[in-house]
Amino acid sequence: MIQLNGKCKEKFLEWYWNEWFDDKERNYYEEKEIAVKALYTTDTVFLNALIIEFFDSKNIFIEVSGIFYQGFEPEFNYNIQEKGTLNGINGEVFNSRQEATIQAIKKANEIYNERFK
Repeated sequence: MIQLNGKCKEKFLEWYWNEWFDDKERNYYEEKEIAVKALYTTDTVFLNALIIEFFDSKNIFIEVSGIFYQGFEPEFNYNIQEKGTLNGINGEVFNSRQEATIQAIKKANEIYNERFK
């Protein structure tokens, strides 16, 4: 979970615990830290999807898209849009969807930490 830090990471872990564990599971794990440790062994694609869901719940929307030209390698970029704003933040161009996603999450992390100091 290298992409998240500060208040954003703290709130993500809290959201994950509350959103993905029911009362029975919470009783099974004596401390949420034990359950959260599973995130560190989770597949990156699944973890990124969870993080994007978290940002959705905070009205920070990440969109990753590809640009394909015939005969050229595909390029990917991202856009971050906040609810109630007209302009999004556009990221640079990346060689893979995964890299664009990771960079978008890092940028959304910065936005979150700035907004909720």
